[in-house]
Amino acid sequence: MPSHPVRSALLAILVALVVVALPQVAPGAPLGTSGALVLEPLTETADADETDPAWSPDGSTLLVTRRDEDGSALVAIDLERGAAAEVVRDAEAGDWSPDGRSIVFVRGGELWVVAASGGEAVRISEPDAEATFTDPAWSPDGSLIAATVTPDGSGPAGQEVGVLPAAGGAVRLLTSSSDDDDATTWVSAHEPAWHPDGRSLIYTRRLGDGTALHRVALSDGADAALLPPPVDDDPSTEAAAAPSPDVGWLAFWGDGSVWLVDPAAPALRRRLTLPEENLDEPAFSPD
Repeated sequence: MPSHPVRSALLAILVALVVVALPQVAPGAPLGTSGALVLEPLTETADADETDPAWSPDGSTLLVTRRDEDGSALVAIDLERGAAAEVVRDAEAGDWSPDGRSIVFVRGGELWVVAASGGEAVRISEPDAEATFTDPAWSPDGSLIAATVTPDGSGPAGQEVGVLPAAGGAVRLLTSSSDDDDATTWVSAHEPAWHPDGRSLIYTRRLGDGTALHRVALSDGADAALLPPPVDDDPSTEAAAAPSPDVGWLAFWGDGSVWLVDPAAPALRRRLTLPEENLDEPAFSPD
């Protein structure tokens, strides 16, 4: 178990945008039961959906994708004032650069970068009639962008995790699900999240008999399971993982709920939300 309690960290969970204060978790405390949470709604958007929360490096702002009848846009929400400002339109799935000055996002299946203050966007993925990208995540040192890559544009069954230079260039795949001889046991790899040390990525590995969370090394592609496939054959049990900044915890969505787990003791898990609350996509605040 982690050597310290979770204290003031916040967890952003979407679909209806809320900030959730994590309960105190003392060292050695059981994680098998649900803890009381404080749900703090940030926005009321009856005519729009908000997804893909990303904290600014200083923790003052949440970037979300807002979708309405006019399309999609990246919106920055000032957490102190509650004010929302549109950053760029025709965009989704944004993430901040470590210095907070730029934002990477998806447009038309390609990766683009725009100043956090808005303006003209620049494409960083190479023009390719086949490959498509989603779920971009900026590395802690600012040099790389990780993303879910569909090399041939065929759809979810062909998804892999890859990285490319933040300044633009060719993508390097870190996973190779297409090389698996048994397609029923490994279908795709997606939703990468950087380990805070910047040397590996945590991602969702979708299997024929369920879903698992894996960690893959940037240097040599060494891959290991963090949370194994579930025994109940539920293909949605583990997905959309977010490591805490000190790596003491993993938050993830699965089985209709958001959960908190100690990676060192994955059998011990705390359910943070109930399925009827319709919340997912966890993201820890920088503190």
